[in-house]
Amino acid sequence: MNNLTLENITIALANSPEILGKDKYFNSAVLVPIVEIENKFYLLFEKRANHIRQGGEVSFPGGEYDHKKDQGLRHTALRETSEELGLPSEKLKF
Repeated sequence: MNNLTLENITIALANSPEILGKDKYFNSAVLVPIVEIENKFYLLFEKRANHIRQGGEVSFPGGEYDHKKDQGLRHTALRETSEELGLPSEKLKF
């Protein structure tokens, strides 16, 4: 995947509509990390710790929207990814 393709994906996702009726349900957000290693792109997954809910499952990083902390679902995805993967938020490009 070249940078042009990655840019096209980013543009297409940015133009996607919001979730209808999201105020009625449990709101959460995930980040689908795309990592570049040696000029190749990979999807990054995490394996949930065995002692937590849904332990042992493979997933994308993410979690529950916190109306006290988060400025929106994008912020939720970035915050949760930073917390779960131990990455400083400034290392995440969105």
